[in-house]
Amino acid sequence: MLVFWDGHSKPANSRQMAQFDGAMKAFSADIAGSLLIDWAPPAPDATVCDVGGGVGHMLIAMAQHYPSLKGFVADLPPVAARATENIASSGLSGRLSAVGASFFDALPKELAQCDAFYLKFILHDWADAENVAILKRIKEVAKPGAKIVATDFILGSDGAAMEMNKRMMDINMMAANPAGARERTVEEYMGLFPAAVITASKPQLLKMRDLVSTVEVTI
Repeated sequence: MLVFWDGHSKPANSRQMAQFDGAMKAFSADIAGSLLIDWAPPAPDATVCDVGGGVGHMLIAMAQHYPSLKGFVADLPPVAARATENIASSGLSGRLSAVGASFFDALPKELAQCDAFYLKFILHDWADAENVAILKRIKEVAKPGAKIVATDFILGSDGAAMEMNKRMMDINMMAANPAGARERTVEEYMGLFPAAVITASKPQLLKMRDLVSTVEVTI
């Protein structure tokens, strides 16, 4: 499957990849603030895996806010290499690290220690079948009681003006990503987890002081 990231990851397109990293950093700045106000990890010293976490901006923000928090960024090997550099430049190599992995394949065994698996703007990039595959890969490696925490533009959870903005992002997802990528309604989003046989708890919608919302579920 040829997707946006395949082209951007080629050495000849390093300028575009740097632009994408910068865009994700800009997105992360606002969302990290909202997330840290409205969500807390399972414990202040929890281990968090940012699945598809790019160069680690969200995980770095978590670790700066929680000085005992540890974690991993799991992303494709070229991205993980850049994440390692970004983590080092943030002075957090003692608590954070990056591992090269595809979330469509078996995830590294060291992630079994994670208390939470965080996904920001991952599920909206893919069709339902791919989302179920991603969630099953997390379930395979996760310990019982670990959390999946997913942040996206979830439709039908805000007022009319905010919903219009989310519909514009919906068009963006459909135009820029593989067939089936889209923003989902609350009901559609919640339905992804039981489809992946993640049924230990009912998914909970966490409304944030932002255009995005977060869903948390126990594995």
